[in-house]
Amino acid sequence: MASTIARMRPVARIGSQARYFSSSLRLDAAAKVQRLGVIGAGQMGLGIALVAAQKAQVPVTVVDTSEASLKRGIAFAEKLLAKDVAKSRITQEQADHARSLLTPVNSLDKLSDVDFVIEAVPEIPKLKFDIFAQLAEICPKHAILATNTSSISITSIAAATTKNPTDTSASSRVVSTHFMNPVPVQKGVEIISGLQTSQDTLDTAIEFCRAMGKITSVSADSPGFLANRILMPYINEAVICLETAVGDRDSIDAIMKNGTNVPMGPLQLADFIGLDTISGLQTSQDTLDTAIEFCRAMGKITSVSADSPGFLANRILMPYINEAVICLETAVGDRDSIDAIMKNGTNVPMGPLQLADFIGLDTCLAIMKVLHEETGDSKYRPSVLLRKMVDAGWLGKKSGKGFYDY
Repeated sequence: MASTIARMRPVARIGSQARYFSSSLRLDAAAKVQRLGVIGAGQMGLGIALVAAQKAQVPVTVVDTSEASLKRGIAFAEKLLAKDVAKSRITQEQADHARSLLTPVNSLDKLSDVDFVIEAVPEIPKLKFDIFAQLAEICPKHAILATNTSSISITSIAAATTKNPTDTSASSRVVSTHFMNPVPVQKGVEIISGLQTSQDTLDTAIEFCRAMGKITSVSADSPGFLANRILMPYINEAVICLETAVGDRDSIDAIMKNGTNVPMGPLQLADFIGLDTISGLQTSQDTLDTAIEFCRAMGKITSVSADSPGFLANRILMPYINEAVICLETAVGDRDSIDAIMKNGTNVPMGPLQLADFIGLDTCLAIMKVLHEETGDSKYRPSVLLRKMVDAGWLGKKSGKGFYDY
């Protein structure tokens, strides 16, 4: 079953046919893209444009209706290039060449000659629908129409390209290329195919993102896709632990950073993503001092937690792992895509499925059962797949077989 788990792939249905995402891509797919268009000159849009210019070395037309935004965006790109030169990552000649490939414009009409366009505007459905309706008219009939949306249905965006649902000439070219922020740093890109998306479109999107130096993961057009669907329960549980005084801010982030080796804790990550700043609840008890100091004397970093089911680390970690297993079970993504997008999109040392293998699937199941029984909260209910794997004796690394073979 472990080998079957590795092969499980998202599926989209076209008519009565089931189309599985291809694993073998044509080598010339990325070569089709001779000019890129990027809509939106914010941090995300300019990050995409700059990486495309540097890595794929294609001319990029950057569109924004605000001249001020265009100026800020280009200045941001120039600042990043100057920083790379100062750190000897690139030469001044390479920086100048990358900058020369960026052309700022203030009208979508300037995208009439692009082979691939990536929309990176705010998450406002009507705004995106309007843009894609225009792109279907303006862009060449072969151009790939991609969105950087992190949550809006790709099928819905594709539907906005035509008034006739049976005409898929434009909607079949719509796909999501969900880059992780900051784009110049994070290597992960989530590729999401809508119901109308053609295999050729999907292949070209994957190969072009790889030409940009990115590691791609394919996801089904499901709410939250892969990265956010797995990440949000993790962050939300951390906020709930803070809210209910299971732990204070510093303890929550410290135990997750030092216990699971992630670059930042869930609350700091929430701030970085763009949520409101969360103040910590300061708690202390004199009776804890001796235990804390003893553990510190042993070279350990301590975090204080309330006597609550799962304490801190497991209470935050288990919904994260469980949601990843559910995504695999329901074919939102395959094993490698799930772990790759979380590793390369959030900089964790290992993906949630590999992490579950190392913890032990039986251990994960036991913790989830306790959390579910004691809290009654459905988010802790273990997935059917996890239960079956434990029943089969496939417990992860310690048994030699889990989501991976060892």
